[in-house]
Amino acid sequence: MTAGQTALLVIPTDHLPRAAAIHAWIRGALGNLPAPARLHAAVVTSELVTTARRLGRPPYVLQLTVVDYPDRADHGLLVTVDDCTPELPASLDADLILVRALSRRWGVDRRVAAKSVWAELAFDAGRITLTTPDQPARNPRTGRER
Repeated sequence: MTAGQTALLVIPTDHLPRAAAIHAWIRGALGNLPAPARLHAAVVTSELVTTARRLGRPPYVLQLTVVDYPDRADHGLLVTVDDCTPELPASLDADLILVRALSRRWGVDRRVAAKSVWAELAFDAGRITLTTPDQPARNPRTGRER
């Protein structure tokens, strides 16, 4: 992916897909990043998704967007998780302490019936490319995730 393009994961409920399937999707999307940048981004992404599932309401939408800074040598990744509640829990700042520590900047954009919690990560790892893994799917025969 190039700057501005987005990998998108729809998380329809609090329980499906399971956390393991979401983590596999995140690893797949970030697979082209160097190992330190991949780990950094995976931790922040996982924290945002976990917090949304714990404090928000479904459906949730995870977006990973490549950001290029024309005036700087580094590149970035914008991680956004939307949920369907506009309320900001009092514990949100404490819940995202790891996100705050690992992000260039982070914030919350509130809308009438939803909110987006986002974090911007900066890497000096050259061009960032993402892949877009398939959405986690359920086996129609067994009902289990594939």
